[in-house]
Amino acid sequence: MPMPRGPKPAEPVSLTLEELKELQRLSRRRETASHGRVIRAKILLAAYEHPAWNNAQIARKLGTTVGTVQKWRKRWRTTRTVAEAQRPGAPRLFSLNRQSPDYRPRLHVAPRVRTPALPLVRR
Repeated sequence: MPMPRGPKPAEPVSLTLEELKELQRLSRRRETASHGRVIRAKILLAAYEHPAWNNAQIARKLGTTVGTVQKWRKRWRTTRTVAEAQRPGAPRLFSLNRQSPDYRPRLHVAPRVRTPALPLVRR
């Protein structure tokens, strides 16, 4: 990597052995984890494994933005999780959970019926 640009983060990311194993496991998942959680795990692992790297270097390595790296390093220090924070506002009125008994995927959408065009008759 080229010489670092910008300041080195003031506080390095610290991980327990269990957290390290969990983030490594999460970063290798493909089908069952959301893309966002995988990226967050990779950000934290890169920050842990390369304490001399600044946020711009980590962002460049992972193909994300400096703001994303800053946000998740800060959030890790406060919450110790890669889960999304609760969204502000009223809760959803319905769930999009596929395990819900009310969930029924639309397997077939009926085509719209088009009436044939009638010839115009002038009188």
